[in-house]
Amino acid sequence: MKKDRPTKPFTATALVAGALGLFSLGACKLQGSAAEGPPADAAVSEAQTVSSYFSIYAYGPTKVMYPVEGQKAALLLEFPNESKSISASGKLFVFAEDASEDMIQVWWNNQYSDALFPNVAKPVETITLGNRLEIVSAEMTGTERPREDQSYDVMAVTYRIANVPTERFTLEGFEGETTVYVMMEGKRP
Repeated sequence: MKKDRPTKPFTATALVAGALGLFSLGACKLQGSAAEGPPADAAVSEAQTVSSYFSIYAYGPTKVMYPVEGQKAALLLEFPNESKSISASGKLFVFAEDASEDMIQVWWNNQYSDALFPNVAKPVETITLGNRLEIVSAEMTGTERPREDQSYDVMAVTYRIANVPTERFTLEGFEGETTVYVMMEGKRP
């Protein structure tokens, strides 16, 4: 014989707590279940490279910025110039859809200058490339002595980037090339 259990009426607090729990569960993003967005390409023809700065050194780290076609996004790669053992790091910056191209361009300027502009586009998502950025080859093509007290080995670098998914799109992988000026003689900062 089964005993009847006493039931408790729902209180307003219990109803609100339950509703909030369901609401917050709906807002959760389950890891590994995010759908990849539509494919997007790096605008390779519009890449901007900076390796020379207004400083006492003729060359510094090489920075390459690719706009992402049809998206408010920029891929920023950095190649240090401290060693012939070439390495690289990279990040994909996604900006708000209402960010202007001018404000994204000013943001890019701040990445290699003294950050002179306070009002720039702010990324809403930043993805570190990690092992999605690979150095394919690095070959010495010559030397340069831009100043008497400085000597640089000129390295032709080929790199490969794998697909990079974001919440809005997936950056399609590609291969690129750049030049890195490795400081061989001169005082380092």
